[in-house]
Amino acid sequence: MNTKLTLSLNKEIIIEAKAYANSKGISLSKLVEDFLTSKLQMENEKFDELELDPWLKDISGIVKSDNDHLSYKELREFYR
Repeated sequence: MNTKLTLSLNKEIIIEAKAYANSKGISLSKLVEDFLTSKLQMENEKFDELELDPWLKDISGIVKSDNDHLSYKELREFYR
């Protein structure tokens, strides 16, 4: 579902972004959406790639919390 968003940006950036989007044959909205999607995916991948210390891996799961009912994705968001 698409939702309208109003942004205030530097005029020169808007001009360059419109020209870039036009050269790629996409709308400025699509360019911004693709950029944000890419940025969010990179951040999620960084979070997913965090390596736990071996001692922390050993003790993980031994303590129950009120958040045990949350999914993995919900827990990731909860602890960000």
